[in-house]
Amino acid sequence: MATILAPFQKLIGWYERVAAFGHGSVEKMTSAEALDIASRATTHVPVKVEPGLGFDAGAAVTVMPTDYAPDPVAGTLVGLTAHEAVIERLDERGGLLHVHFPRIGYQVKKVSTETA
Repeated sequence: MATILAPFQKLIGWYERVAAFGHGSVEKMTSAEALDIASRATTHVPVKVEPGLGFDAGAAVTVMPTDYAPDPVAGTLVGLTAHEAVIERLDERGGLLHVHFPRIGYQVKKVSTETA
C-alpha cells in the first residue's frame, strides 16, 4: 500500500493526523440513558437549509434510505446541504430532536398537503 500511496504525500499526512486522533473511549449506556440525555438537551448544532436544493426551511418532509429499510422518518426540515439533511421532530421519550441523515443513500421528500 505504501508504494501505491507514495505519490500522495499530502494524503499520507492527512491519514497520519486522523490516525493520531485515535478511537476515543467507548462508554456503554442503555437506551434509557441515551433518551434521558436527549430529553435534557437544550440546544442543537446550528444548521441551515442551503438555497438551490429544492426545499425550504420549515417544510414538512420525510427522509428514508434508498436501498434498505424503506421506513420514512417524518419531520420539519431544519438543515439541508449537499452532504446532510436534518429534520426536527418531537419524540415522546427524547423530546425535541434534530435527526441528521447523510444525503448519499437517502432521499428527502416533501410531504404532500393535498387531501383526497
